[in-house]
Amino acid sequence: SCAAEDTNWGRELSSAVVRVGAGVLMVHNGLDKLVDPEGFAKFVVEPYLGFLPHDDPLSFVTWTYLAAGAELVGAAGLTLGFLTRLSALSLFSTMGLAVYFHVAQSGLEGFPLGVVEKHQYAYEPAALYCLIYFYFVVNGGGALSL
Repeated sequence: SCAAEDTNWGRELSSAVVRVGAGVLMVHNGLDKLVDPEGFAKFVVEPYLGFLPHDDPLSFVTWTYLAAGAELVGAAGLTLGFLTRLSALSLFSTMGLAVYFHVAQSGLEGFPLGVVEKHQYAYEPAALYCLIYFYFVVNGGGALSL
């Protein structure tokens, strides 16, 4: 049988919608870091992610720019389905550190049954992104990608 006949287009389309959505929704995170990279480095990276190598040339500000780059370039690659696994890996790594930051900052907040003040766990969006990006690291961009 022909490979095209074996393609599940419903699965491919839904995967593409999730891929494009998760890429587009990530962009503002990278832009936010570029507004004040020194502030992000001082108030997030240094106090919570101080275990990252930070001797020249890898300063805390450099890590901020690397995260912003992953959230912009990686998001563009994911959205287009270009170098999808690599793009998703950069985003998965960045969101893994974001989950670590949020848990270090505010704990598990009663997970999984705790009712929290803002109606979501602080780490929840980053954890969901992490799961989505892990899917694309493993499965790639699918038939509807570059």
